[in-house]
Amino acid sequence: MKKRTMAVLFTVVLLLLGVQMTVFADGEFEYEVSESGAVCVKKYKGDSEKAEIPEKTDDGYVTVILSESFKEKENLKSLVIPESMEIIEENAFEGCGNRKDVYFKGSVEKWESIVKESKGNESFLKADVHFESTGEEMKENEFFEYIVNGDKEVVIRKGRNDYKENTKITFPSKIDEKAVTAIADGAFEGCKNLCEISFENGIKTIGQNAFRNCSELKKISLPDSVEKIGRGAFDNTAFYNKSAEGSIYISKWYCGCKGDMSKEVDVRIQRGTKGIADYSFYGNPNIVNVFFTKGIKYIGDSAFGECKSLSGIFFEGTKSEWKEIKMGFGNDNIIEKNIRYNMTIDNYWADMYKDLSTTLLVIMGILIVALIYCVAKIIVLNRMVSYLDEELSKKPLPKPRPKRKPAENKRQPPKKRD
Repeated sequence: MKKRTMAVLFTVVLLLLGVQMTVFADGEFEYEVSESGAVCVKKYKGDSEKAEIPEKTDDGYVTVILSESFKEKENLKSLVIPESMEIIEENAFEGCGNRKDVYFKGSVEKWESIVKESKGNESFLKADVHFESTGEEMKENEFFEYIVNGDKEVVIRKGRNDYKENTKITFPSKIDEKAVTAIADGAFEGCKNLCEISFENGIKTIGQNAFRNCSELKKISLPDSVEKIGRGAFDNTAFYNKSAEGSIYISKWYCGCKGDMSKEVDVRIQRGTKGIADYSFYGNPNIVNVFFTKGIKYIGDSAFGECKSLSGIFFEGTKSEWKEIKMGFGNDNIIEKNIRYNMTIDNYWADMYKDLSTTLLVIMGILIVALIYCVAKIIVLNRMVSYLDEELSKKPLPKPRPKRKPAENKRQPPKKRD
């Protein structure tokens, strides 16, 4: 309390001096109050594995996490973020690579709007995100437990472990006159005897690992209202395990790839696809080109994150149609400047062949010109040789000079002396 009083006195002095920012510490956090009155997390001073940002301080609700607030807090594995949070600035969690869980006390939709604008925090914010109840207490029916969140919407939180053999569940669009909008992370993970699920229109979000390891789940039907499917939502189900190797589609959603994708350099999203689940292609180093068809509405969080070789993005629609697609965070490599519009796989290859044909024609033209040049050169040289021969044949050749006999080398006998 004494420290808090001193901080307030210090703040008053700063204000008198004309300083516009108020900085104070409270517990494990250091805060800053902006000119607009927003309370911002400036620095996390703790070093524990778990931390919780309070919803409110004496100066008001905490709404912003400033850049580098949690920089290189490698021990931090779990963080609770209040519903009041509105902005997470760039690189706020730089160097937080050992993250495991993020607990957000608001709605799924609000979280998505926050992280969509948050850059440089993927290493932390791609952790398992859990949404806590901010409304009514946990309730249950014959098939599952559920809560009513802060937006007065029903979130199905947990299935049962004692389903009878061949259990089928149809998830309703409303419970107690409130819209059912989400299946929470891991809600039905490992539920035995669950063999078939379907949804009335209205469900928007299916959380990560929601039906993972449901070994008897062989039939899945998704409605058009679905806007997001979390990472691994249907992994290791009977539906997944019995599917052929390659791309896994559920209703109108691409939900991942089964088997080896090491040789698949081009990804072709099939016609009629409405969305791509979170992390569907994450970290694949071999993807070079992706072809999107018209009608796609959602591309999940980090669906193409860390795809280092991805260079070609082709969309058969227009630029304005592309902008209408809801894009999850962690897809910075799918940016507008890299996209080729009005392009399908067919006209892509047609263009490739056209470019190749043009190149071959240019090469052939160069070779033909070179050949013509060489032939012309040879003809000219032949004519020059013929001309010289004709000219030389017109003039008589000079008679050769007679060869001079070499002088005889006769030695004179020596004179006799008297």
